[in-house]
Amino acid sequence: MAAAMETEQLGVEIFETADCEENIESQDRPKLEPFYVERYSWSQLKKLLADTRKYHGYMMAKAPHDFMFVKRNDPDGPHSDRIYYLAMSGENRENTLFYSEIPKTINRAAVLMLSWKPLLDLFQQQPLRPNLVETSCPNIRMDPKLCPADPDWIAFIHSNDI
Repeated sequence: MAAAMETEQLGVEIFETADCEENIESQDRPKLEPFYVERYSWSQLKKLLADTRKYHGYMMAKAPHDFMFVKRNDPDGPHSDRIYYLAMSGENRENTLFYSEIPKTINRAAVLMLSWKPLLDLFQQQPLRPNLVETSCPNIRMDPKLCPADPDWIAFIHSNDI
């Protein structure tokens, strides 16, 4: 059981072990050193917990995800594979497409840290201007999709038909 003593510093207490009830000679027992525990108020604990959660949330959001491994076709090059992935860069909080080169030979003694290289230097999307698409369907057109090869083609569901 631990006993607490007040110190001259506010919020700091010294904890030390209580005397044992058994009759053991004092020279046989090792002298225990007291340890210091800093005391926090409830508001300080709440702020500490919020800051810790914020830090962990920030670190979790920066972790790369959605990996795709691509084999390189260059037999003379120094790299064998390339990894594409999404991650957050240091400047903004949006996911950006990155890639890393995997070397053909890896020195097992050295720690391998792959460098993150952005795939797109600068991507600025132009403002979208919606256009009215005339159809002969009298009712609701659900789940519209653009064709990836030709954006002039649009598919949608109407009366259980595409």
